[in-house]
Amino acid sequence: MNWRDFFNTLEPVTDQQGNRLLSRLLALESAPDICWYPGSDCDLVPLLLDVPGNPTGRRLLTTNEDQEEKPLLLWMNDYSEYCKEFPEIELLGNTLNPSYPDLWDEHKATVTIGTSKECYRFGDDMTLTLFTATVKNSRQGSHTRPESGDEYLVCFSNSESEQLLRSVFCAYRLHLHGVMLIKQGGFSCQRYGFSQYKDLPNLVVKCSRVVGKVDCWVIDGYGVKDGKPIAAKLNKLKCVGSTVNWGWEETGVYIAS
Repeated sequence: MNWRDFFNTLEPVTDQQGNRLLSRLLALESAPDICWYPGSDCDLVPLLLDVPGNPTGRRLLTTNEDQEEKPLLLWMNDYSEYCKEFPEIELLGNTLNPSYPDLWDEHKATVTIGTSKECYRFGDDMTLTLFTATVKNSRQGSHTRPESGDEYLVCFSNSESEQLLRSVFCAYRLHLHGVMLIKQGGFSCQRYGFSQYKDLPNLVVKCSRVVGKVDCWVIDGYGVKDGKPIAAKLNKLKCVGSTVNWGWEETGVYIAS
């Protein structure tokens, strides 16, 4: 099974929602790499940081520009009941009051949710919501976006992270380019007995035969000790570049040395 098999398996929740965004994904010439944000809540900071000329050299998938040969799709998930309808109907077409507003103010940026969303069922107990979000910024030098902004296509699953990893990413061999471990533990309503700072990375590495080797991990301060990720399978990675005030304490990008 491959990525097209997964998207073709999805069943629309309503007949009225249309399938423009799903068709956009199915029209891709190659399998998208996945930028995964497990336990994301409703946080769209990954879109904020996806500026022109960012250090990764790659951009997330948009709907209003030609894409590079290998698209990179932001996939968020959270199993909380509070996120079940995200983005809620009242948010559609409106500028969002985002998580981490100081960070958005620092980058002189705003985010507006698109006017429609598409909700799909996968199996008996998983949903996938497709929506768009437009990010604009100003006075950021080489990182300034076009005047009309960047309109991103985003996937959101109201599901538990291990379930998503096994049932979708592994089963359909979707390559995980990046994984973000932000604001886990503490009061994050993380699943009891399962640490997304430790257990999830170790599980992803064990699944590397099917999801590939993750190119970069984005981890906040609670997932790091003495400059190294606390997950056993990641403790040889090193932090590159500067940190960002996102999540619990400062967040860094970790790659193989």
